[in-house]
Amino acid sequence: MYYTLFQWLVEKANGVFVGFRDTYIDSTDRRLAYTVDTKIHHVEHWGTLDQNIGSDLERMDGYDYDDENTVADANKKGAGISIDTLKGTEYYKEACSYRRSCQSNYVDWKWRGMSFDLLGVDQNKAYNIKAKNNQLPFDYYGNGNIDLVVARRDVNNALALLDDFDLNICKASFDGSRFIIPDPHLTFKHKSTMEPNRRAVVESYVKHYTPPKSRWMIGIEVSRHALSTIKKVRKDVPEGPFYKQLDFAARLSDCYDEGAMFGRGSVYDERVQAKHSARKYMYIWNEITQILDLSFLPFSSACIFHNWIRKLIMRLKKYQARGIDVIGAPAIGDDFEINEYALQSHGG
Repeated sequence: MYYTLFQWLVEKANGVFVGFRDTYIDSTDRRLAYTVDTKIHHVEHWGTLDQNIGSDLERMDGYDYDDENTVADANKKGAGISIDTLKGTEYYKEACSYRRSCQSNYVDWKWRGMSFDLLGVDQNKAYNIKAKNNQLPFDYYGNGNIDLVVARRDVNNALALLDDFDLNICKASFDGSRFIIPDPHLTFKHKSTMEPNRRAVVESYVKHYTPPKSRWMIGIEVSRHALSTIKKVRKDVPEGPFYKQLDFAARLSDCYDEGAMFGRGSVYDERVQAKHSARKYMYIWNEITQILDLSFLPFSSACIFHNWIRKLIMRLKKYQARGIDVIGAPAIGDDFEINEYALQSHGG
């Protein structure tokens, strides 16, 4: 099913793959990772050719999309620029040429260096981002408004992915023959309920959370700070279905040695990273972007859980700001601030 849809995006919808939507599931190091037990493997971001080529048939600059001068805009005004013309542009040839390095220098890089296997997570790395005859237009700096949610391999029903959505109003769907609208008596009134377990965990986290005393803490300190809040949350919500990775990490032996510079027990020990995530950052040359990428390495489960809670809070506030009345939503004051945890070190 995934391959068929992928093929349709490229061959029928004239789609352009423009990268991953890391904002859905990540550890805030801008790479994909499992935040909690989720049926989602990753989310791809797609655009169309006419969104990424200017009316002068040149590649759109990433900062120019608000200027309304794409081919899509021009065609709305009667320009009549055809798809065949777009596929003959230098932009399209260049985008297709990038598919040769897309898998190795972008897709595989997204999963590079993670130690989540130590946390009992099957990463299922084997997804290939490619289409028939390898004709995959790829534009790292491209623009688009199509999000393709890809399930883990053990999910055989696309509708099951909706279980991972926290607000019911977001679960409206169309399967090609019918619309499914949960709680229509609420949805059409701009109202929604929140998934009960997520609502309970958010409410408790907001109640117990205190910001770190310093912005500059080593990874182990950050992990322990997050864990102190989580322990209080688990007393309030003991049966939440989100604790598997936390429990797995808790069972790992703590082999951290504060005096170890390298090797066993140091922040470079994969077991320490999985338990506490204390590793420093590194720069990796990216062939796609032609720049040095700042590559943050694995988070602890506690930090990931904290960042996931923050995402739920920010998404709740976003929909409330849009005028959606979320019934029974946790009370979150306007002055409440919660930052994501991003691990890095400036040490030598």
